[in-house]
Formats: sequence, structure tokens, C-alpha cells
Amino acid sequence: MKKKIAPVIITIVVSLLIILWACTGLRETAGLDGFSSAGLLFLLAGIGGVGVLVAVLFIRLKEIDHEDEDDLKKY
Repeated sequence: MKKKIAPVIITIVVSLLIILWACTGLRETAGLDGFSSAGLLFLLAGIGGVGVLVAVLFIRLKEIDHEDEDDLKKY
């Protein structure tokens, strides 16, 4: 169970940083006439980045569940 905590915490922290980046990019590109296409690009890139992080997290958690003993202990 302890091996699963670190990937989850890292995913949460990096996701928050990506969301902050995307929101800042969206806000900075917003002019008086509304959002620009560059701002929407920041938003879509952020959503995609968080989606990839969550997918990698699930893969890593499955690897931890099916992991054998550490290879170094065999030698």
C-alpha cells in the first residue's frame, strides 16, 4: 500500500501545476474581445496533459499490484 502513495501524490502535484499553467495561459491570452484561439490551445493542452498523467497513474498502479519481488534481492 505504501508503494502506491508516491505515484498518487506526484500525479496530484503535477496535475495542479499543469492546471495552473493552463489557466494562466488562458487568462493571459484573453483580451477585451473574449478568448483567443491560443488561450483555448493552452486549455486543451492542459486537459490532455492531465488526462495522460491519470492514464499513466493507472498503469503504474497496475504494475505495482502485479510486481514480483525486487530483482536485486535475487542476487
